[in-house]
Amino acid sequence: MLLAGALGVLLTVSLLRSAGHTEPVLVAARDLAPGTVLDAGNVRVSRVHADASVRATLIPGDQLAAVKGQVVTGTVRGGALLTHDLVHRVDAHAATRVMSVPIARAKAVDGRLAAGDHVDVLGVDLDTGRRETC
Repeated sequence: MLLAGALGVLLTVSLLRSAGHTEPVLVAARDLAPGTVLDAGNVRVSRVHADASVRATLIPGDQLAAVKGQVVTGTVRGGALLTHDLVHRVDAHAATRVMSVPIARAKAVDGRLAAGDHVDVLGVDLDTGRRETC
């Protein structure tokens, strides 16, 4: 009976230690719109307890320097965990499809157009009058 009690105490201590084990991961320091370039001001490190399969999807806390300059591809709420599928490098191919164009509020659906919204771009060649959708 004494052995069973000691084993119970040992098991309880072991479980409490494993429950307290956390890993540092990157989280959004504020709301991030798609296209946001990551830097130290919009990412922070937080500690989480998660199994190996979940941790494999998260960006480790020591990777802050590696994600600087990369772009968020989806909406991320402040405090949300950053995952590998939400953060991508901007390469030459992506640069041909992504651009930012400042427009007046009156021309932005009266201000209802927001960062991260997808829009169709219509180009007109002034010489020929030919239209193209990009």
